[in-house]
Amino acid sequence: DPDQPGAAAAAAAVPPVSTPVPASEFSPPAPAPSPERPRGGTRCEQPGCGKRFTRNNNLLAHRRLHTGVKPYVCESPGCGEAFMWKSSMTHHRQKHENENPVEGAGIPSPQRQP
Repeated sequence: DPDQPGAAAAAAAVPPVSTPVPASEFSPPAPAPSPERPRGGTRCEQPGCGKRFTRNNNLLAHRRLHTGVKPYVCESPGCGEAFMWKSSMTHHRQKHENENPVEGAGIPSPQRQP
């Protein structure tokens, strides 16, 4: 009831629905880029490369291209082949599994009919 004491003050304290609210009230401002990690990610320091990575683990993996490090080694007896990428070693290991299939593993392939 507008005739009650304090009603006018209460109505004035509530902003109308159409009042725009600044975006800064919804989310904090983005941090300024640091010299170590500028906007766009960390840059590869290899001369002539300069590729940027937003995730440090991707930069570490990328460095293997420059250093030639192959941390993934096939553990099959007598093999020991090394790979830069885990996916390459996994693909290679399947060759060993096909050479020495475990009896009863998998589904036998159907015979082709002439």
